[in-house]
Amino acid sequence: MAWADGDAGAFAHALSVIARAQGADDIAKEALSGKGDLDLTDLFRIMSAFGIKVTFHAAD
Repeated sequence: MAWADGDAGAFAHALSVIARAQGADDIAKEALSGKGDLDLTDLFRIMSAFGIKVTFHAAD
């Protein structure tokens, strides 16, 4: 939902919760550094670390 809402802070928080649940506290801290303002490189790196893939499609 955080992704669909476009809420970067909520998305970063969701990533940090996933990271902590997986025992990856270093990634969790990174996701929350800068109060949720992840740059694209950080986002791709974190998502890659968890095997998360994203697909895009045109909005209805």
